[in-house]
Amino acid sequence: YYYYEVKSSDLNNYDYYYNYAIQNKIISEKDKHPELKVTRQEAAKMIVKAMKVGFVADLSNLYVVPFKDAKIIPAEYKGYVVIISELKVIPAASGYFNPKSYVTKGSAASM
Repeated sequence: YYYYEVKSSDLNNYDYYYNYAIQNKIISEKDKHPELKVTRQEAAKMIVKAMKVGFVADLSNLYVVPFKDAKIIPAEYKGYVVIISELKVIPAASGYFNPKSYVTKGSAASM
């Protein structure tokens, strides 16, 4: 994991965080929408990219998606969802990943 020191003056400056995420290829400029909610599959992709293993997740043919809702997980998210679930950062519930559900503040705090 990479340690990144946040200055207190940056805490309320979302542009600062977006710029950091864009520079580090966690998201692209077109993904910068602070007013929108984040789905579980989007959160999985961002976290895996932040861990610097997105290139492995992009090899989606390597992964068997074990979830009951696997058919609704787009191919572009498949590797990210499997990795993040196996690491228990965003776990499945009762066999479902619920990729289109939104991340809550509570679930974000545990990631």
